[in-house]
Amino acid sequence: MQTRIKAHNQYASVAASTRAEGADPHRLVALLFEECLTCLKRVELSLMNDAGDLAGTAASKARAILDALSGSLDFEQGGRIADDLAAIYDYCKNRLTHAVTTRDGNAAREAHGILAEIASGWAAIGQSK
Repeated sequence: MQTRIKAHNQYASVAASTRAEGADPHRLVALLFEECLTCLKRVELSLMNDAGDLAGTAASKARAILDALSGSLDFEQGGRIADDLAAIYDYCKNRLTHAVTTRDGNAAREAHGILAEIASGWAAIGQSK
């Protein structure tokens, strides 16, 4: 099982790199959301399958993506929305830490649900352009 998950992770990494080449800034953020959601799902599934090492690796990647998303926020122009998004990203990182340290897949699922909603809104903005 772990070998299959590791192979999938390697494939997913190459696929994500290929999609990012030449993407506009809006699409790059969408790709970050997609990859973060994939990592969060991987954390949840790894915890369900008692593969804590794989959950930790996926959680680290998700945290790095959340840091990148937070770092891309423009607090001057974004105002309260940027503040709220930063707080949400921090909350999701905390839930992710909780998920891995307590082996609670529900916490990863919660973070996934929150970010999926934001990602959906971000995708809708791209479609309206």
